[in-house]
Amino acid sequence: METIFRPLTVGYDWEMAVLQETMESAGEKEIVRLANELRTLLPWSRVGIDLDLLEARLGIIRDWQELLDKNRSFFREAKKLAGRKNYLIFPLGARPTEQMPIGSHIHVGSVYDYPAAVVLANQMTKYVPCFVALMCNSPLSRFEVGEYKSYRVAHDAEWCSSPQPLHHPRFARPSWGEDTSVKIPFKPTIELRCGDSTSDPRLMCECTVLAAGVMYGLSHNLKVNSFECDPDEFFWNSVNRWRAAKYGLQATFHWDGEEKPVTEILKEMLNLAAEGLNLLGAEIKDLTTIAKMIEKRQTQADFILTLYELDKDPHRLLRTIATIFQDKEAFGKYLDMAPILPPVAPMDIRDHILSKIAIGSRIGELSFFSPLAPWDLDRVLEELERDGLIEVQYDPIWGRMYSRLQEDKRGG
Repeated sequence: METIFRPLTVGYDWEMAVLQETMESAGEKEIVRLANELRTLLPWSRVGIDLDLLEARLGIIRDWQELLDKNRSFFREAKKLAGRKNYLIFPLGARPTEQMPIGSHIHVGSVYDYPAAVVLANQMTKYVPCFVALMCNSPLSRFEVGEYKSYRVAHDAEWCSSPQPLHHPRFARPSWGEDTSVKIPFKPTIELRCGDSTSDPRLMCECTVLAAGVMYGLSHNLKVNSFECDPDEFFWNSVNRWRAAKYGLQATFHWDGEEKPVTEILKEMLNLAAEGLNLLGAEIKDLTTIAKMIEKRQTQADFILTLYELDKDPHRLLRTIATIFQDKEAFGKYLDMAPILPPVAPMDIRDHILSKIAIGSRIGELSFFSPLAPWDLDRVLEELERDGLIEVQYDPIWGRMYSRLQEDKRGG
């Protein structure tokens, strides 16, 4: 069957903190110096920076073993160079006391046909929530804890990983920051941006080839002369993304018309990815970390929340987490000991949106907290108003403003 990948290749932009002994960032100047030293030491790498984060880039990868070897070499040398100044290299989706989101961005190539890549990106909308659930690693952010396993995705990574609209392949233009972004014409790749920065190096490699496998599995005989969209599926894809950020691998998705645990969907997704994995010299059985996570419904976020129960001080917790993850086997050891978690019955999306309404809540604020597209959010707000739970006022400066009604003021 025809595919748009010629050939199938992978790469990543993996953001990570460089921390001083005080757990503060080493700063842009020091991170630039470290990146330059790494590029000199590893000529095949494209290591750089993003704000005050080190960004690991291994170049174009064509083989699973090559990915493992270069990933291992990068971490070994990066830790060695950072250690000369007592710095720690530490990937994490968000630091407990800070706002900055930190991501793992996966590139899949090589693709040269922009309209066909847009069709594939549209199809990935359904599968993005699966990667969010698998890669969630920011259960603490801005001193918040408890509502999400990925605060980074819940906050759309500060507009750096936004829910993607569906694009007509003929009328689409290059854009930036969506969960699945077509990089053509600047780079011949499709970028998956929804993953939290992964603390486990092995898991990063597994998620990279899994993303490539899924995209390859979806890439056959794409129709670029028509625009296909199921409004109900689009609505539920948005809800599933929110559920993934909230519950991780304990999430239950609305999938093909029924409620289904994400772990069962991931097993099906592995089969979809099998052909692409084989092209990269990998097999489903090579994804050993993912297999354990699926079996136990455990994520990196659950590991961090376990550590949080031992010490709830966010500053000390960051030091503890950063120190523990200097052992590249730390997450694997945790998985071996961790219990099997149960699936969680999801909160109703109406109740979630209602919980964000107080007095005079602006539509812009509700849009930030809502996973829904504006059309779908408006339908939910109309239902809540019709049921007598909220009222709306129209402000010429702030637009619509919603207030929650007390029980004695509700109609009916």
